[in-house]
Amino acid sequence: MEQKRLACYNCRTQKLRCSTVRGDVCTRCVSKGLVCARPQSRRERKDERGRRTSSPQGRQNPEHHHPQVHTNSAPAAGRSQRIEDLIEPDTDHDLAPIESAEHLFWSARKRKVPFAFGPRLDTSSVLDPIISGLITDVQAERLFNRFHETFGRTLAYFDSSLCTFAHVRQTSHALLTAVCLIMARVEPGLERVSEGLDNHVNHVLLPAILLQDLRSVEIAQSLMMLAAFQCPNKDIREDRSWTLLVHAIRVASELNLQGSLFANRTDQGEAECRRRRNAERTWINLWLHEFSLAQHTGRRSLLADQGLFSACREWYLEPHACHSDLALVAMVELRTIVLRNRQLYKQLPKESTSYYVEHCKSDLKAWSRAWVSASESMPRLELATLYVNHALVQLLGLALRNTPAAEWNPDIILDLYRACLNYLEAFPNLLVPAKLVYCYNSMFVAATYEAAVAIRLANLAAKFGFIDVATIRSLCGRVSSCLDQAAATTTTIDTAARSYARFLTCILQLPPSRQQSSQPEVPPFTFDTESTLGFESLEMFAWAGASSAQQDDLLAELFGWQ
Repeated sequence: MEQKRLACYNCRTQKLRCSTVRGDVCTRCVSKGLVCARPQSRRERKDERGRRTSSPQGRQNPEHHHPQVHTNSAPAAGRSQRIEDLIEPDTDHDLAPIESAEHLFWSARKRKVPFAFGPRLDTSSVLDPIISGLITDVQAERLFNRFHETFGRTLAYFDSSLCTFAHVRQTSHALLTAVCLIMARVEPGLERVSEGLDNHVNHVLLPAILLQDLRSVEIAQSLMMLAAFQCPNKDIREDRSWTLLVHAIRVASELNLQGSLFANRTDQGEAECRRRRNAERTWINLWLHEFSLAQHTGRRSLLADQGLFSACREWYLEPHACHSDLALVAMVELRTIVLRNRQLYKQLPKESTSYYVEHCKSDLKAWSRAWVSASESMPRLELATLYVNHALVQLLGLALRNTPAAEWNPDIILDLYRACLNYLEAFPNLLVPAKLVYCYNSMFVAATYEAAVAIRLANLAAKFGFIDVATIRSLCGRVSSCLDQAAATTTTIDTAARSYARFLTCILQLPPSRQQSSQPEVPPFTFDTESTLGFESLEMFAWAGASSAQQDDLLAELFGWQ
């Protein structure tokens, strides 16, 4: 039989009926795993004031002077210690049964009730891909472990001691589905499993996350991964990478993940410390992905202005840090250097271009000295040569953006040429096809962008004698072959590797006269935003290439491809 109690704080916040069948914890708090705390009733406060008035020592030891307190109230006999019992109650004013929102907020803060920034887990059986019959438990565990062995090396998303299959299986069906889906796309013979999981994401998980306001660190991780590995669409205007990434940022912001990085550290146990670092690691990865995708798509970054590097400069040195956390801090610093030099370029007069170029080169050399020494044994940071040369190409291209081609400085073109060739030469050595297939889309965009810049430079060989066209075409051919081999490792048609390999092949097959015309005005869409991409916006051109590679008629129009 339902007992009459004052509604607990959690039910009052949601304006729901608070039902208590037994004990002092309501059924909703039991099902949600919440702390069930209730305000004192008027009778309880009146009795307590009476006891204090009759015995001055009762406040110090009420059990000694009033042994009948816990025996007169039968329902209270089996109660666990309530949060409001730990603080001194306010007896000056009697509160109405339904408290004001202001008092509810501050009383919850005082009692340390999980009130703000609380997660809402996606643990419903309807969302479980295993219960739904899309994949067996054995398959899911095998794909999960395989993911950590392959994709996990370059992602640096997870703490392996925390993100185990059992933990994810229990806490987030969205993350489990995302991991299995991404792995199934590149595993031979799992096309039907991949298709089923993809439909589960689009028609079950995403609607539930949005409509039911589900949020957790794992949900943010799953959305970020889906954005990073989004299969290219035939129409670039239907690409959902940005949509998924922004939803991940929204979920993370609602949980205040960014707040932990800027908060004072307190002594915590190992389990709590690892959970906190898991949240912080998620926000750092979101910051990095959003910065890169904004570059690719010509958008202004939403998070770049957040001073993240100053907050996480020594984050990798803290207790319970993962081996790959150092790489994340290094990548944040590199992106910060790119951002700072872009801002510098906007502030300098046109005649200060040479100073800008030297400043960029100096900053990137300092970054290389600080981090490349640890790159050989460090997941993700082992690609430092690619990252630093890619950043230099972007920054040097920006220096040429507002200058007529006839006035281009040969020294800047030489630096751009060397950085581009360094990237193209290192790419096949660092990312062999067996490893490239496990990289996120951004790596394919960057490789295509560098090849497009190199081909653009090849068209300037008549003006700048140091440009070797044969070397450029040879290196671009090696990169294209690497992408082709990576695409051949899976039978899935619409992977990023296959789409970008086809697009790059089409570019390389063009005669020089057509390559000169393949400029960023070619794609049949425009963005009305301030571009910060550098060198004729070829990065957005490269990003759009994955979609155009799926349309033969568009390829024929762009490149004369038959």
